[in-house]
Amino acid sequence: MGTATCIDIIIAIILPPLGVFLKFGCGHEFWICLLLTFLGYLPGILYAIYAITNSSHPPHQDQEGRSIMGAATCIDIILAIILPPLGVFLKFGCGIEFWICLLLTFLGYIPGILYALYVLTQ
Repeated sequence: MGTATCIDIIIAIILPPLGVFLKFGCGHEFWICLLLTFLGYLPGILYAIYAITNSSHPPHQDQEGRSIMGAATCIDIILAIILPPLGVFLKFGCGIEFWICLLLTFLGYIPGILYALYVLTQ
């Protein structure tokens, strides 16, 4: 059994390729999940959950073994999924990150979510 957290599973259900990307980066797992999600949302979800929960792959780590993912809390991630600009605003205030997220959310909800999750986990 892998080291999947509740947040990993939630992200894998909402946006399967993003959940796999956060765990594996742009490896073959991500591309398989992306293809399956394009072919059908349910196969993408099933593969994402399978890949995340059955992997012994450690999260992204630096040379000292520390996680390179940011210190985004569960609340940050949930807010970024529900209302992306709010999650970014609470972390960065009215900085450039907020305005970029607001613009991307107006252009499309999914780009706003992806950008918010990206900046919150950096």
